[in-house]
Amino acid sequence: MIKILAIEDDLNQIKMLRSKVETYNIKNKFGEQDKIFIEFRQNDDDIGKLLFEEKFDCLVVDINWGPSNPNGGRNLITKIINNKRIPIVVYSGKLNQIEDLDERFGLKKIDRTESFSVALDYIVKVKKTHIFDLLGYDGQLDKIVTEIFWKDIDKSLRAMPTEDELDDKSLTRMLTTRVVNYLSLSNEDDKYKYYEFYINPSLTTDCHNGDIYKLNDSYYLVITPECQLLKIETANLLKINFSNEIDNRVTGAKDRSKKINTLARIISEGKCFEHYIPPFNNNRHAVVNFREIITMNKSELTEDKKETTINPVYMKNIQSRFSQYYSRQGQPDIDIDHLYKYLYETNN
Repeated sequence: MIKILAIEDDLNQIKMLRSKVETYNIKNKFGEQDKIFIEFRQNDDDIGKLLFEEKFDCLVVDINWGPSNPNGGRNLITKIINNKRIPIVVYSGKLNQIEDLDERFGLKKIDRTESFSVALDYIVKVKKTHIFDLLGYDGQLDKIVTEIFWKDIDKSLRAMPTEDELDDKSLTRMLTTRVVNYLSLSNEDDKYKYYEFYINPSLTTDCHNGDIYKLNDSYYLVITPECQLLKIETANLLKINFSNEIDNRVTGAKDRSKKINTLARIISEGKCFEHYIPPFNNNRHAVVNFREIITMNKSELTEDKKETTINPVYMKNIQSRFSQYYSRQGQPDIDIDHLYKYLYETNN
């Protein structure tokens, strides 16, 4: 079920939108679980109460609410963007009044000359991503934070030394760590998706451990530990290589089950000097090569060259394997042919 709250003061327009929703439900053969419902308000007087007491999946907003409130829609959009998390569709004949607001995921501008079904298609598409079910104003994340507030905050505060030592940043860091830990508690059936491997876009413009840069049409991963990056002006980077070999090995397997097993072995085993990383920025399979390392001044690693950042949870594994590879003592190469002759071809 998808619930839409439309702010519209034109009665003829309300009648038309309601009819469009009914036709859309019939055309798509939506049952009760998929059906779209729409409610109307002529202004935003009680929108705060509605969003608190009910769960809506999208706001449809007109810009002009009559001569007494020509900027009502614009003011509501700004208020929602600054305070709430709910998708907004601006369905209006006066989109020129919000030219300064860029479209983005969660804000769609549709001229009223377009059919309202275009807006409904967009709303259904957004709903299917489940993003706002998690991050919306009444989403799963808010429910976790509410649970922490009522169940755990008292115990957490008791563990702190004194109130004088608290600060906003440390408190936020402590509480968000609880959220992350809560989400990390998974059963054996849970699987991590490949896109969780990256933080995109990167959180900072500066150079950090785990950042991936595009330099002269090649990609490199910053491998210098964060504690060292803070003290020195240079950074060590490992080259990222893309290979069709992985695709060839996977597609060469007989059936889907064996193809999946082949990919799993490539990811888990690999070579001692390589580490598999999933696709990013529309690329295919890639490996970080521990043998191809360069050193650059951090001032050369500018924001425009940064492509993405590997999630620190996964970066720890790459860092660990890289350290193990370079700290190995190794041994002189043995002449295998000579050893084979001694073991199997020499008469004892």
